[in-house]
Amino acid sequence: MVGSTRGQSAATLAVYGLLHAVVDFTSAGVVLLAAARYTGSSGTTVVLFILYNVLAFGLQAFIGHASDRFAHPREVAHIGSLLLVVAIAMLAVVPLGAIILVGCGNAFYHAGGGSIALNVTPKRATAPGVFVAPGALGLFAGTLAARYGHFTALVPVVLLALLVLASYTIDLPHLDYARTAARGQAARGGGAARSRAAARGHGAAGTRRLFWLIFCALFVAIGIRSLVGMAIVFPWKSHLSLAVVLVAAVFAGKTLGGVLADRFGWAKVAVSSLVISTPLLVVWPKVVAVAVVGMFLFNFTMPVTLAALSNLLPGRPGFSFGLTCMALLAGALPVLKGYTVVSGRFVILAACVVAIATVYIGLTAGRVQPDPSANAAGLPDAGAADFPSAGAAGLLGADSDAPSFSSQLQ
Repeated sequence: MVGSTRGQSAATLAVYGLLHAVVDFTSAGVVLLAAARYTGSSGTTVVLFILYNVLAFGLQAFIGHASDRFAHPREVAHIGSLLLVVAIAMLAVVPLGAIILVGCGNAFYHAGGGSIALNVTPKRATAPGVFVAPGALGLFAGTLAARYGHFTALVPVVLLALLVLASYTIDLPHLDYARTAARGQAARGGGAARSRAAARGHGAAGTRRLFWLIFCALFVAIGIRSLVGMAIVFPWKSHLSLAVVLVAAVFAGKTLGGVLADRFGWAKVAVSSLVISTPLLVVWPKVVAVAVVGMFLFNFTMPVTLAALSNLLPGRPGFSFGLTCMALLAGALPVLKGYTVVSGRFVILAACVVAIATVYIGLTAGRVQPDPSANAAGLPDAGAADFPSAGAAGLLGADSDAPSFSSQLQ
């Protein structure tokens, strides 16, 4: 792994993954307990949940942008942990303030921790999946703890403190904030590379069109995955043991999805997992074993689309991580606002079909056919792997002399 040894990478993912679980555990517990203090209206509770999600997911892109500029993601993540501790202290006195702080703290942690995870396995999906997956366990455990009266301030505060201290015993991976590597890489291809890029229409205008095509496809795919994941109704989920199995499947899907995609190819794994999971979730959501397998496969795409969007914006891991969370928020809002129509079978089927199409476009639109002259010039084979290997060149391919895609969102 670039920038860190295997042991350091494993330790980094273990600490920040566990922190992610504790952060989401704390967030779920605080929000549920704070919302329970406003019992006058169910509408108020809905507004409070939407407020939390808008803060937790909507702020990440802005915080991530700032994190990228100052290049201190660990400190950004720990600001989030500190805000969560303050939120716990405010819970009994100012519950609305606790919700606001816990939402902001969650956003800070994800922007900082996500930046670090994306640099543990650069331009690959393994580490992002391992980092994000524990959040599902934390949210589930925090919800249960709050619902059954077992959420206490001491446990999350102690765990947060211990894990923050542990993070300072581990060297950070190499943090790549370079945004101009595409030009240097393209320069090695010389005139031949420029001719090929021009022939493919990858001039300035072509580059912008390709960038926005891939960006919009990935953004829509992430949003739809969020919508479908929240809209599907599993009537058996009310049984605690079955709910545990479902959450375990989500955790395993996010973890293994990145590993398998890096091994066998991003497009192959992401698209095929969606194609297989769609009928399982649409036709048999009431059959426990079938639905659990469907959710396991459905979550394979999460680390892949996250890493792909990050590759599209080289040198901006915090900002790209935040953009994926903004897409998650956009997909979740219809369900949070109570639009039951999105839970209809045909709506979910249509959404899954769109997700398959957009994931395919997002992961393949920038690939180019391997060019023997490019290899002769010492360039990587753009067709050698089925995942976007385009370092700072985004997803255009190794022999493109187009400017870094990051310039498109300046």
